[in-house]
Amino acid sequence: MFELGEQLLLAELRDFAKVGGRSILDVTVPHERGNPETIREMSEQTGVNIVMSTGLNSTDILPKRYKNMDVPELIKFMEGDLFEGIDDTDVKAGQIKLLVDAPDIGGEGAGGEYFRKGLEAAANISKNSGVSVTIHVYMFSDTDYRELLSTAKRFGAPPERVVLAHFQTSIREMRVEKLLKQPESFALMLDFGREVMDQGFTISFDTFGALWADTQLGAAADYDIYPLAAMYQYIQEGYADRIVIGTDLWTRISTRRYGGYGMIRLLNFVVPTLRKYGVSQEHIDQITVHNPARLLAV
Repeated sequence: MFELGEQLLLAELRDFAKVGGRSILDVTVPHERGNPETIREMSEQTGVNIVMSTGLNSTDILPKRYKNMDVPELIKFMEGDLFEGIDDTDVKAGQIKLLVDAPDIGGEGAGGEYFRKGLEAAANISKNSGVSVTIHVYMFSDTDYRELLSTAKRFGAPPERVVLAHFQTSIREMRVEKLLKQPESFALMLDFGREVMDQGFTISFDTFGALWADTQLGAAADYDIYPLAAMYQYIQEGYADRIVIGTDLWTRISTRRYGGYGMIRLLNFVVPTLRKYGVSQEHIDQITVHNPARLLAV
């Protein structure tokens, strides 16, 4: 949320509350997040519970102080946010967020090195205290993804406490060039998701309502129908207990005030669409209420 101003975010939260939203997970990390006291005031003003995060973001924007930390120092800093309070307040983080932008997790490149240290620290905390870890992955190949999951488990991360964000990029072809030249590649790819959930990991479809594309990477825009179709199939196959959803609202263009759908997209489109086509309220509650509650309970 670091690109959104306080008044804009307050308006979005009020909209969310009006359609029945009660809680959101803010995965903004320490060097980007807002003042925890301000976040608390916003929660009190809107009635929406806001769960803050600790952790590390992309290597490209990671401040030097975090890059210089070793694993014990990273553990100490994350545990401070989680169990003592953020920035000398009594507001505590509720989960750990990591972003991986280097496919070669085991390599010597800086991206892999910094993420690997963060992952080892987060896995240690999760193993010992049950705190959940959200790992943001974007457009990894299945092979790179498997290396990531293997490394997480090797460090001791309990799969049932790990959420894999942006999983919509793993259920469809995202490369514009391939979509143009091989139209058959528009089909959903669901096998890898089954493999991941069978190991106990939770997958997150979390760009509902997004209106942007990464043209520099030649990546196609996200379209809500793809994750909806994947969710529908996975639910029919018995995976409702391994799915969560979100909007990844971090740019102004995604807010209602700037022409986007806003975070209410989850409750005024995603949930009604699933219900319309036969998904039971029990399964909807599993995805929107019970799974988040399980993951954020410590």
